[in-house]
Amino acid sequence: MLERPGSVQSIESTLRPMERRLAQFDRTISRTEFELYSGRSSHAPERWITTRARFLGREELRDWVESAKSRVNPDTVLGRRLELLNRLHLDAASEQHPSIVRLRTRLQRRIIAFRPRFQGRRVSRARIYDELRSNPDAAAREEAYRAEDELSLRLEPAVRQLVALRNDRARALGFRDYPELRLRFEGLSVSKLMSLCRATAAPLRTAIGAWRGEFLAATGRNEWFPWDLRFAQERRAALPLRAFPGRSMIPAVRAALSLWGLPMRRLRIRVSRRDIPFAGLTFAVRVPSDIRILIPPNGGWEWYVAGFHEFGHAVHFSLIRQTGHLLRSTDVGFSGFVEGIADLFEELALNPRWLEGRRGLNSSTVRAFRVGRSLEHVVRAAITSNWVATELDLYRKPQADPALKSSHRLREQFGFGTFVPRSFLQVTYVTHPVYDQSYLLSLLFRKQLVHALSEQVGDPLWPNPRAGPWLAEKWFAPGARFDWIPRVREVTGRPFGAGAFLESVRGGEP
Repeated sequence: MLERPGSVQSIESTLRPMERRLAQFDRTISRTEFELYSGRSSHAPERWITTRARFLGREELRDWVESAKSRVNPDTVLGRRLELLNRLHLDAASEQHPSIVRLRTRLQRRIIAFRPRFQGRRVSRARIYDELRSNPDAAAREEAYRAEDELSLRLEPAVRQLVALRNDRARALGFRDYPELRLRFEGLSVSKLMSLCRATAAPLRTAIGAWRGEFLAATGRNEWFPWDLRFAQERRAALPLRAFPGRSMIPAVRAALSLWGLPMRRLRIRVSRRDIPFAGLTFAVRVPSDIRILIPPNGGWEWYVAGFHEFGHAVHFSLIRQTGHLLRSTDVGFSGFVEGIADLFEELALNPRWLEGRRGLNSSTVRAFRVGRSLEHVVRAAITSNWVATELDLYRKPQADPALKSSHRLREQFGFGTFVPRSFLQVTYVTHPVYDQSYLLSLLFRKQLVHALSEQVGDPLWPNPRAGPWLAEKWFAPGARFDWIPRVREVTGRPFGAGAFLESVRGGEP
């Protein structure tokens, strides 16, 4: 039974053991998730998630937090901790409700265990990505494009059920639907999100015609399709595989980050190489001292990009300097920020100084690659915007099939020919609901950070030993002390938005 909040001291004395217990739950859950994805165990953390949700989702706790918040200045550290606890309560009462956790965990297990079939054999998901990027046979690329439909089409009915359950829980908490609840954590609305989607995809309209024509002329085809897109990017500008061997990716990324002024030798980051349903995953088992990365063992420039991205997460979590579990958390309200930091680290994989240091690459090769990849992020913005819109369509009408609208948007954006839509399902719709917008917000945040680094730290972007300490002071060390979108304006001097991204596109930057 929680005592009625009184003085600041009594609130603090009640909150402190709550944080310790929450930390124990989260460490166990994160460690169990790591073991599940890494193949070390077949056990999902369902029991621990449900127990944690019972602890956080109590109405008694909600009432205590609301009462405590009314007695504390919200701008103080204690006020911030109470706000974060309130968000965790909402998450526990919605996404972590037992009915949702049971179904989500069952689907998660099937997703992790699945291996797509390609040309008669079960292969890794990383292999599917590489086939789409490099196979010159269009029929083989289409087979790779549809390789996960074997699983996705079977999961669709259960995913619709999962979406309906999420909406029901959100409505019980006073929200219109689950996206409204989830976006509220980051201070966003559906309408604001969609306006950002439109702004970031707009430059594609003027550039796509020429790129499409160039691809069709080179291949002698009359149309192109979604399974041609990565191959067209690679054909337009590629770097040799021999310059990016898989075995040396981790030491290469660590060395590059050391030259950014980051204390890589002191950070306790462990890396395991394994095929997983994502390009990579980072687990903050214990912030800041136990951070673990899972990433496929493949080589090639694209996988080095993924390596920089995951190390961005790991370095961020390793350099949080807050006491107490709540202020070390990036659980609710920070997904765009967390992905934006990781995206910033991807900038190093495109940096001409870093690329020219790879064996066999020279300045002319690197310059041609960067020019050829000038649409890299506009294409990503358009694809991500379609994922976001498709997921929102699903929450609006869970029993409808959003695949037709999704394929129609792709045809409008890229000028694709008519094709049979594949399943609407993205793995993230199951495991990380209403999260895909983070990969759009991260592009915008990333470019604002590049601009701010230039202004406040000075050029070059890399190598620059002042960059890492600036990032650590302004962004990593504070942990969850501030909401990230208002802090963008505070630190960079301009409000969060698409401005810096669009400036980089107009400047021909990849």
